[in-house]
Amino acid sequence: GSLQQDGDGNVTALDCSGRGLTELPPFLADGRLDRLQMLRLSGNALRSLPPPVFETGSLTELAAGSNHIAALPEEIGLCNRLAILGLSGNALAALPPSIGQCSALRTLRLSDNRLTALPDSLGGCASLTELYVSRNDLRALPAAVGRCPLVTVAATNNALTGLPDGLCAGLGGSLSSLSLSDNRMATLPEDIGQLRRLVTLNLNGNRLTALPASFARLGQLVTLGLGANRIASLPADLSGLTQLRTLQLGENRLSLLPSSLGACLELEDLGLAQNVLLSLPPAACRLPRLRSLVLAQAKFTALPAEAGSLSTLLQLEVSGSKLQSLPDSLCDLACLRSLRASDCRLAALPEGLGRLRALQALRVDGNRLTRLPERLGD
Repeated sequence: GSLQQDGDGNVTALDCSGRGLTELPPFLADGRLDRLQMLRLSGNALRSLPPPVFETGSLTELAAGSNHIAALPEEIGLCNRLAILGLSGNALAALPPSIGQCSALRTLRLSDNRLTALPDSLGGCASLTELYVSRNDLRALPAAVGRCPLVTVAATNNALTGLPDGLCAGLGGSLSSLSLSDNRMATLPEDIGQLRRLVTLNLNGNRLTALPASFARLGQLVTLGLGANRIASLPADLSGLTQLRTLQLGENRLSLLPSSLGACLELEDLGLAQNVLLSLPPAACRLPRLRSLVLAQAKFTALPAEAGSLSTLLQLEVSGSKLQSLPDSLCDLACLRSLRASDCRLAALPEGLGRLRALQALRVDGNRLTRLPERLGD
């Protein structure tokens, strides 16, 4: 592999990635590199990391992803300078409790392993800001991680059923990104509104039926993914979501939207496909920056005339809906680039669609149309 040395000839960085190694070279396995700071071993066939690797007190970065490592030795706790630990794509079923002694650890990458739990001792990692544990078999996150200054947590594709009590309060001053999609979460803690620095929240693909009222206090939230859940209603007051730009609510059980949605003045992308909305509420037509509105497979038969006031709209998707007509006011959407209305029940299109000079994509196949408006496609 490639290596770097200091002025005295001591090896400080060693890269042995992608070399087909089944075990470490002897000079690594017996701990002879006592000045080593960076060790990269990713993309090999290693089944273990011997204790001497961790007994050098100088190690700051260890990358050993995409191997076959099934366990870590307790000696990892000796790495009091270790800042980055990458072990994604291995066969880890558990972590040693001693990992909580890695007081300098900032980034921990453990995605694509076989973890069913994380040790409570992880809360001792007083510098931990990034935790990546997606695609494991985790049933829960330890409440103790609420003591870490976490900024990013990614735990998608696990078996999580909820968040532990006190976690939101503990992380309220630090957490910016929380990704929990494709789990088994049926409820959210009532105090989720304490995550006052949260910018991105991804909860797509869970089993949520409702949201706590405190959601409205997530005043820094920019991206919110709630698609593919079982949500039947939203909190009445969403006016606190003043920074929200993307709201994904597709594949739920919503029959109405709160009027307070109209107070989300920064909203640009609104996804409402595959719900049971009986109409598009006026609040959704008062969003001054909306760029994308997805209403695929909607149950209602008409769009309100107010939809024509969405002057910034670039994309309108209503395919697979029960729409029998489109309002003439859509011809006022001067910015509209894409109108997709396939497989509806449309017998005619507004005559003025040909005036939409920005329109680049029009899909209206699978309807009852006998003619297209004049000038369309000029």
